[in-house]
Amino acid sequence: MLCTRIFHTETTCSRSVFDLEKAYDTTWKYGIMEVFYDAGLGGRLPFFNHGFLENRLFQVRLGSYVSDVFDQEMGVQQGSILSVTLFALKINSIVKSVSPSVDCCVYMHDFLICYHSKFVHIIE
Repeated sequence: MLCTRIFHTETTCSRSVFDLEKAYDTTWKYGIMEVFYDAGLGGRLPFFNHGFLENRLFQVRLGSYVSDVFDQEMGVQQGSILSVTLFALKINSIVKSVSPSVDCCVYMHDFLICYHSKFVHIIE
């Protein structure tokens, strides 16, 4: 749809793709809970999700070596079905921070922004 509009209006498009590296590991836990409250989701659901996100401990095993136990301060637990949903809720909110004059989309942890104008110097 965007390409057709640019072609018919004879504009230039600049696009950038961002790979949000380590997105699961750096997702802001408070931000996930904020999405629930902003959506008006009440009841026990926010409490359940808060309990899921808090007090997460992990350790690494490499062969016979086992590391110390660490607290997972940021991010969502990998390998859990609920983590995928919580991550998707938070990552989709990134679109709200983009100016309405800029087209953007999110797919998993990749973020695409497109800006188009008849004048190249404006895009730069």
